[in-house]
Amino acid sequence: NPAEAEAILFDALNAENIENGVLACRIEPVEIVELARDTALLCAGDAAINKVRFEIVDEAGSAMVEADPRRLQEVLRNLLGVSSRFSPVGATVFLGLRKASGSVRISVSDSGTGSDVQHGDADGMHGAQQGDAGTGLELDVARAILARHKSELQIDARPGHGTTVWFELPVLSD
Repeated sequence: NPAEAEAILFDALNAENIENGVLACRIEPVEIVELARDTALLCAGDAAINKVRFEIVDEAGSAMVEADPRRLQEVLRNLLGVSSRFSPVGATVFLGLRKASGSVRISVSDSGTGSDVQHGDADGMHGAQQGDAGTGLELDVARAILARHKSELQIDARPGHGTTVWFELPVLSD
């Protein structure tokens, strides 16, 4: 599959850039809900392949954050892709945005296999599944990008109950 090969190469190149400390970010004001909607549309093919659907839960309104839109979209693509692969056929993967206490929490929740990892540890986000097409680098890439945005990837997961991965970004003052 050419698209899968391209994704693997892209993840490998990103991982190499991260290891070498070369991860360029262009920080600018970004309307986070619009970026999330655009990213979900870009990932619709992944959802269709994995027979799941994406739903955006917008509780942030028109919140503006400072971020590199291309890199932040990469984080969301990685998280949506992993969640769609580990969700059962017919499931909904939720992309949530919630404004609270001067920040926006962006979350991706699925009803997949979950895992027994402790909160805050993204290693082993989902139990290993036979036939997983991911590179295993998606979460490392997401962590590195979020670190450049002064944020951290967090996780809530329980075996058999799915996984929620989230991070927060400060809201720009109105």
